[in-house]
Amino acid sequence: MNNEYVSRYALRKSRDVLRKRKEREMETVEERETRLSKDRGKKQKMIETETEEQREKRLRYQREKIKQRRATSKMDRKLLEKFRNKMDKIQHVVCPVCNECCLSTVIVMGKCRRCHSEKIMPNKFSAENNMDPGNVPNELEGMTEIEEMLIAKVFTVMSVYRLRGGQYGYRGNVINFPQDVEEFTTRLPREPSSLEVLVV
Repeated sequence: MNNEYVSRYALRKSRDVLRKRKEREMETVEERETRLSKDRGKKQKMIETETEEQREKRLRYQREKIKQRRATSKMDRKLLEKFRNKMDKIQHVVCPVCNECCLSTVIVMGKCRRCHSEKIMPNKFSAENNMDPGNVPNELEGMTEIEEMLIAKVFTVMSVYRLRGGQYGYRGNVINFPQDVEEFTTRLPREPSSLEVLVV
């Protein structure tokens, strides 16, 4: 029974915190300034009316907080230095067969692990298997997404979602349709409205 009461209290407390956070997100600049000035006034009144014992307790608490912050910043500096040292040692390695360039690529007998472990020849992602598109020509460098879609020989249909934090992910099937590029090059420039792109 006691645990149930504690969990209800914690739930109510977290709801109140979320509600206050939402209210603060929605408030205007003037409302924010008014709230902060009220908070400062309350704090000033508390400091003026506190006893000597309360003052000592408050100052002790503030000193402890500053010590903790300094100790944490020293630890953070050490961790950051350790991270930078490790990052300096990391190198980009390119597999000569599949041209994959990755930080974790390990070269085994002149190939990456995936290419080395493949039993079928030629390797799946090798140039011998027509899987190496080669270098990008100068004319095609720096193209926009719409320009790439206009000249693409394959039209891809897939469901892309924006995840929390701004990253993108996809789910479900990916369908590729061949696109007749030569036919519509005679009718360029195409209008962007004629592109088969649906953004939801």
